[in-house]
Amino acid sequence: MNMPKLILQRQSPREPIPMFEIDGDFYIKPRGDGMKPTIERGDFINIVDCKGRYVGSGIYLVQIAGSVTVRRLDRRRGDIAIMCDNTIYGCEYAPENSFRILGKVRRVLKNTWL
Repeated sequence: MNMPKLILQRQSPREPIPMFEIDGDFYIKPRGDGMKPTIERGDFINIVDCKGRYVGSGIYLVQIAGSVTVRRLDRRRGDIAIMCDNTIYGCEYAPENSFRILGKVRRVLKNTWL
């Protein structure tokens, strides 16, 4: 399944995810402040397909309890640490099969106009 169709199927109909494609690269505009300062309001992130698997420490687009979100993942203590870069939020540990990995962030396009 291609990335835009996968994201469209996972998003909330009440809060669609802004997204676009340039030359085969797929970008979305995440919401919230959970990944601040790495991803700021108005930034776009380039998502690559990782076949639904954890492929090493990094920032991922994930579906947790029905919500699509961006989080930093790292394997720790036999589980996956699901973290926000914003220090006001905590870290949780979960088995890899308890959430769905939708893609991995390859790059962040910084919003320089806000």
